[in-house]
Amino acid sequence: MAKVACFIVLEFVLLCFVADVILAQGRPWKRGRGFMGNKSREFDNAESQLHRDLLKGYYRYARPVESFNESVTVNLGLQLTNLGSVDFQWQTLSANFWLMQVWHDFRLTWDPAEYDGVNTIRMNPYNIWYPDITLYNNYGSQYKESSLVAVFHDGTCFWIPHVRYIALCNYDLSKFPYDTQYCSLQFGSWTYNGHEVNLVLQSQLDVNQSNSFFLQQYRGHYEWDVSKVNESVSVKYYPCCPEPFPSMVYWIRLKRLSTAHTYIFVTPCVLLTFLVPFIFLLPQESKQKIQLGIGIFVCLTVLLLMLLQTLPAAFAKPPIIAVFMVSSMVLVAISIILSTVTSGMWTNITTKREMHSVLRLIFLDILGKALCVDRGAYNVAHSAKSNDGDYGKDTQTMETTDTAAVLAVPKVTDAIAGEWYAFVAVLDRLLFLIFLVVSIIVAIAFSV
Repeated sequence: MAKVACFIVLEFVLLCFVADVILAQGRPWKRGRGFMGNKSREFDNAESQLHRDLLKGYYRYARPVESFNESVTVNLGLQLTNLGSVDFQWQTLSANFWLMQVWHDFRLTWDPAEYDGVNTIRMNPYNIWYPDITLYNNYGSQYKESSLVAVFHDGTCFWIPHVRYIALCNYDLSKFPYDTQYCSLQFGSWTYNGHEVNLVLQSQLDVNQSNSFFLQQYRGHYEWDVSKVNESVSVKYYPCCPEPFPSMVYWIRLKRLSTAHTYIFVTPCVLLTFLVPFIFLLPQESKQKIQLGIGIFVCLTVLLLMLLQTLPAAFAKPPIIAVFMVSSMVLVAISIILSTVTSGMWTNITTKREMHSVLRLIFLDILGKALCVDRGAYNVAHSAKSNDGDYGKDTQTMETTDTAAVLAVPKVTDAIAGEWYAFVAVLDRLLFLIFLVVSIIVAIAFSV
């Protein structure tokens, strides 16, 4: 009897379940009622009904034209949101944009009065036709945020996806760090020709907003200033096809904010270059002349290595700052060599060979006076040889009135040696002026 009772209970439960399913098919499904139902009708309204009606029989790969010979007009607009990076090694520009696309689809039209006044809906772009606009000079992967398309009751489709592009550019670093770079972004349809898809710039619809529209969402960059944008539509013909292929070209002008680079590279390099002439003003017997030259050379080498870490190792035109550094290093190397020569002449002054009269006239009489070298500070009196062949005692009387100059000149016992010391002093003073003028000319030449 117990088994029979269990079977009766199970049959009753099963009958209740079947009855509930049958009844549920004839009424809208409501939360908390029944086990099954049409769940898609829970929030059924005019907008969802409109989506179903528009997509019924819609083929997303067919262009929205009533005749095959017609073209779809697509209005394109580009808004820069921020710059990612400017890579000189790979010659690329990474940036984020809003790519605005507006077109008309006659298949997506309706009467708002028939759908409770709904005049705008949002649709998935992968459910309808949309222009296959792409960046022609794209380098590497690109990112496009999945955003909905705003569709109006008259068939106007408005789509602004957020995209990140890496564009291939052609940079010129010859004027680094005061350079201005130009990069072009070329957009167009990848598969449709000009007879099928016609591109129109958004700026052509409103001439007054061409540059302001592009920079309206721009947030700025710490190193680059986007100061000007040129945009145009170009048409290109390929050998394979007789149809025209239009594309939209944006020229972005990037001007470097060079304050940091001025402090790091330019100012130290200029100061080190103007230190080179002062090597020849140090005393000849001082070892600091060569040490100063070597120190300047090492500092310029460090700056050049820092520059190579900032810029790519290979470039079509070398930067002016790099050429300026190398030129300064050449000046330092020449100054070290000449300082070594003059120091060697100073320490190996001979008292046996008298100076030629031409050298005495040019260096001691003319250049000595012009360069303010006191010849008397280096002249010494010596005793003449007596008639009987005996030599008197040498006297070390310096003919000068400048006490500081006397202290700076070594004590010598021969007038010939004094002339040679004065010659080396004039030569050092002359080299100082020559290197000073050359340094100024080099600095001006590279600043223009």
